[in-house]
Amino acid sequence: MRRSLFAQTALLTLTFASFGGVAHAQDGRAVDELIVTAQKRPENRLSAPIAITSFSRDTLNDLGVQDVRDIASRTPGLVVQSQSPANSGYVLRGVTTDDGAATAEPRVAVFQDGVSIAKQRGAFVELFDLERVEVARGPQTTLFGRAALTGAVQYIQNKAVLGAHDARLRLEAGGDGYRVAEGMINAPIGETLAVRAAARYREKDGDIENLLGGPALNSVQTGAARFLVAWRPSSALRSDLIVNVERDTPGGQSTKSRSFYPSDPVTGQILGDLSSFTGAALASPKGFQGDRPMGLRRTIAGVTWLTDYAPGGAWSLSQNLAWRRFTASEIYDLDGFSFPLLGSLDASRYRQYSSETRLNYAGDRLKGFVAASAFFERGQQSVDIQIDEFLLLDILTNRLDRNNPVVGPLAAYHSIPGTAVLLQGLAAASGFTLPADQANAIARNLQTDHGEGGVNGITGQSYDLFGDLSYALTDKLTLSAGLRWSASRKTTDYQSWTQRSTAAGILGALAATGAARSGLLAALSVPGAASIPQSPSYPLPVFGLAYQQSALETNKSRDSGASWRVAASYALADSGSLYASYARGQRPEVVSPNTPRTPGGAVVFKRVSPETLDSLEIGAKGRFSTVVLESAAYAYRYRHFQTTVQQGTQFFTDDAGRADAYGAEFQARWTLATWVDLHATYAYAHARFQTGLYQGNHLRLAPDHTVSLDSTVSWPLAGGTLAFAPSWSWRSHTYFNDDNDNPALQTGTFVPVFRRDKTQDSYGLLDARLRWIAPGRNWSMELFGRNLLDRHYLRDAGNSGDDFGLPTYVPGESRLVGIAMTVRPGARRV
Repeated sequence: MRRSLFAQTALLTLTFASFGGVAHAQDGRAVDELIVTAQKRPENRLSAPIAITSFSRDTLNDLGVQDVRDIASRTPGLVVQSQSPANSGYVLRGVTTDDGAATAEPRVAVFQDGVSIAKQRGAFVELFDLERVEVARGPQTTLFGRAALTGAVQYIQNKAVLGAHDARLRLEAGGDGYRVAEGMINAPIGETLAVRAAARYREKDGDIENLLGGPALNSVQTGAARFLVAWRPSSALRSDLIVNVERDTPGGQSTKSRSFYPSDPVTGQILGDLSSFTGAALASPKGFQGDRPMGLRRTIAGVTWLTDYAPGGAWSLSQNLAWRRFTASEIYDLDGFSFPLLGSLDASRYRQYSSETRLNYAGDRLKGFVAASAFFERGQQSVDIQIDEFLLLDILTNRLDRNNPVVGPLAAYHSIPGTAVLLQGLAAASGFTLPADQANAIARNLQTDHGEGGVNGITGQSYDLFGDLSYALTDKLTLSAGLRWSASRKTTDYQSWTQRSTAAGILGALAATGAARSGLLAALSVPGAASIPQSPSYPLPVFGLAYQQSALETNKSRDSGASWRVAASYALADSGSLYASYARGQRPEVVSPNTPRTPGGAVVFKRVSPETLDSLEIGAKGRFSTVVLESAAYAYRYRHFQTTVQQGTQFFTDDAGRADAYGAEFQARWTLATWVDLHATYAYAHARFQTGLYQGNHLRLAPDHTVSLDSTVSWPLAGGTLAFAPSWSWRSHTYFNDDNDNPALQTGTFVPVFRRDKTQDSYGLLDARLRWIAPGRNWSMELFGRNLLDRHYLRDAGNSGDDFGLPTYVPGESRLVGIAMTVRPGARRV
């Protein structure tokens, strides 16, 4: 790293210059401390040399957490974007992981009780009956694996409790058909065995009307269940079996265009406006995937077996065995308006097995572990698209004029004579004459349902040896070091298919000359040209627009690498600590496959260099009487940052060079009195590309500033407690793409860039809860509201429609007001 990068971090350390001395001087009523296990051992969060945010069971319940977005808004440095449960992204300190390809490696680790669930299509899960959530920021590869390039999110589920009966029921209802039912029951079986079951069902109608009829868009429908068994035959041995299942079936997402008014495709009547926050006219193209409607079908299942053996003394042994699988398929209307220009199916299936064995030591001065793990995976992603070639030519020729939002009836754009005139105009613009009869013959061969697609797959195995040790040199100074060595073997496969595209042939003819052009146009004029097999008598290749025909091809690869961290922490009496750390994270090498560049050609396998991240971090944590303050400053250098670049209708993974970032994070909790509690977070992240095509650009989905404020005010009422808990979160301007919506960086698009509005200005969201807790605290009633000011904001913009000149926009959730009731008789020991 250059000295300037470290200098940026050094400047931020001035924030903490007086932090340590104050901690010694304060001594009062303690604020409750939360135990975390990010370093694979229980410890006080204020003494861990990691920037970490954690949420306890009670906090999760009080906040009404349902998914990770509820966590992200209160975690400095974490941003979560979700269009649907299978299409979501985690962003930590400016670095995003949201690639749905089976071959992709995540950059942010997501764990569920020590088991990786980071593959993008299965990483967004329902959060219920949890013991704790931990978000560790900065490279955590020595602790969580190479996926933890910029941090890790860990979900720790409640386990079955021995010797106790317990139960909980929560019901919620609200506007737009919002309903939630959640329950838990725990029961002992003898003295050494206990079982626990928990489940949640959540549904909500969409909040964007579909002007073509049918269910509203952006709906929610999720069911999840968990069954657990705990066995403890002795005080030294405990084993937990955890079974998880989840089914998600929301309807279609509102991916609306701002180029054309929503309209009736039969009559052309205008049905709505161009706002992204009002009704949209969307549908899956007729005949696509058996006329399956838009929406997601996802199923997740997993089994985890945890075993801990602690015979006494300093040594203990932990074992984690797991199996997990998911299938997900989602249909989109990618063009964003009422015409069936472009529909898509994204389908994934994935299966993994993992094992981790860890030997732990907890002495007076030396603490740590050594471990070995194995991971096996097999997955596949397929993307199928259906294109109306008439409408595609209309976009290319401006017959569908993006400067004029009014469109007529669909039939007018399927007119053979009208399309023939367009073809003659294209020919004239290219310097040749296309006879009318030939233009009409070619127009008749255009397809309203042209199909093509590709399938990428991975079969891999990886083995890791890793360890982390902390040694207390004195009562106050502790040094820590961790190292992970990983080795992997992968087989990457790819296959693409296409029907013959008359539109692609036309584009090829426009670029050709002489006899080649004449021969191509003659072949495209033959009746039924789109479906005639290639043969000696009809040698025209089967070519597509975005994909070219290929056989199934494979590529084998091996990769190994090391990641590490060193840290020092200095205790401030019993009230906090100062720490500094330097860490390297590494994302494994990836083989990125792509469709052949020519019909019948070889699949393109591109080896993507391992991404590395070197990070320097300093932090200070302390308890000041009734206040807990935690802060961190960091700077990192990211090498070989991989991004996706479009060339025509094809996409390629490219090395964007280097990205640097520096920032600061703060979180504070202040208990003013027994009845007033305040919580605040702030994060500043200056993440920019430093070299290559995107030099100077912001990293996508990485706002410079995020803020959250929460408070709880409670007072006695009717023998119980009334609690009012407002919360506000805010983020600054956000770019949805690495090109920062700069037309100069979008010159390779299939259709020229038309709009420059694919960003989100700063915005804030206000939520609130008013809860009455009955005497004995065994039941409560609640009134809640989310996005109470009904602030309009975008979750995403651009999307696949942007590739064809029609960016689409996905609105955020609108205001929701509801009521809830929670009943919990309380645990009873037996």
